[in-house]
Amino acid sequence: MQLNTQSKRVILGAVVILNEQGLQFLAENGRVALSSMLKVHIQQGFERLSTPRRWRFLSESPVNLQGKVEFQVLNELLNSPVDVLMPVFTCIHREKNKVFLRLQVPVDLLYFKGHFAVQPILPGVVLLEWVDSFTNKYFEVGAQFKEIKKLKFHQIIQPKEVIFLELDYQTMKDEVNFTIYQNELKEQIMASGVMVWTNSEKKP
Repeated sequence: MQLNTQSKRVILGAVVILNEQGLQFLAENGRVALSSMLKVHIQQGFERLSTPRRWRFLSESPVNLQGKVEFQVLNELLNSPVDVLMPVFTCIHREKNKVFLRLQVPVDLLYFKGHFAVQPILPGVVLLEWVDSFTNKYFEVGAQFKEIKKLKFHQIIQPKEVIFLELDYQTMKDEVNFTIYQNELKEQIMASGVMVWTNSEKKP
């Protein structure tokens, strides 16, 4: 799609929905490598001017409640910062108050830049941000974050690593029990804790 930048210059951009293979390539090699590969593929059949200058990669289509993609949403995506802040994820299983996700840590995650030159590791605070983000994505929390309880980190998490996140939302308590597993069979716990929210609308 074409978009107008702040300088009023019209450029070509692309929002690409990746399958599982594409998501894995993105996490392991980064967005620059993926966009470069796609550019080469496009230029084999089209003129160079047809090659997008700006890329955004998603795991699912950004549709509205009617199941349609809106131009404004795509335009906002293409004009948003390119810093990689979130993992590549897929939802394995979902219930009303539970969700089980597969996460792959991107090699070009912003939080790795300029740190951990010898052995990059995922900071614990970033992991908690992910838990908070996915909680708000899948559940109607309707509250403000208050505190973290029973927080434990058992293993470090590195770039390209695949981990599994389980969220269990306790609606009556406004709490989310989260557990990070090493594999889909939940055989090894890497981190766990309880995130507590406070709902200002509830009476004491």
